[in-house]
Amino acid sequence: MKERGIVMITKAHGITSILEDTFTFSGFIVVLWFNHAYLSGNGWLDAMFVLLWISTVASMQSRRVKRFTSTTEAIAFLEGSVAGPKQ
Repeated sequence: MKERGIVMITKAHGITSILEDTFTFSGFIVVLWFNHAYLSGNGWLDAMFVLLWISTVASMQSRRVKRFTSTTEAIAFLEGSVAGPKQ
């Protein structure tokens, strides 16, 4: 029988989520502005920046996923007695 793992997705709380989104989108806008103001606004460069931004956002989301191999390990994490899952 295949052993199942436990996956938990943690979400940021109210103000933290707003600050994260503000920082992410404003950083993206600044990069596009910099491209058009100082690098002659190359469309290919814009496309590269968009792809880099998407990969950055995706990697930020992967930090919120915690994987556990047992129920007791997950419960211990939720109770705060464990710093996090072993990778």
